[in-house]
Amino acid sequence: MSPKAYVRPGKMASVIGIIAAGVMLIFGIVFFGLLLEEGSGIGQIFVVFWMLIVILIIAYNVYNLKSGKASASAMAEIDLDLPESGPTVEEKLRSLERLKKDRLITEEEYLQKRKEIMQQKW
Repeated sequence: MSPKAYVRPGKMASVIGIIAAGVMLIFGIVFFGLLLEEGSGIGQIFVVFWMLIVILIIAYNVYNLKSGKASASAMAEIDLDLPESGPTVEEKLRSLERLKKDRLITEEEYLQKRKEIMQQKW
């Protein structure tokens, strides 16, 4: 099982999110006041939902800014493909050379295996 990494906004992104959402909240309050004067019921309902969502955005960004760890609602979860901690190419080649020197493999097997090792990603 590969380790997981949680991706979440950084501190600067959270500050910008709070500022942007604050501006959107002020816009919603002003717009709600205008809709109250007109008496538009459906518009008022829309703006109330608008402001609730903006308040949730502000709350998430404040939580993210205050918290140093990834939250359960992190934006993404990534499986990390870390390189295997097996032997290096150099170690494999030295081991193969020892097998050939001890005559445990033939010259043909040695060349074939060496070619396979050299084709691996370094």
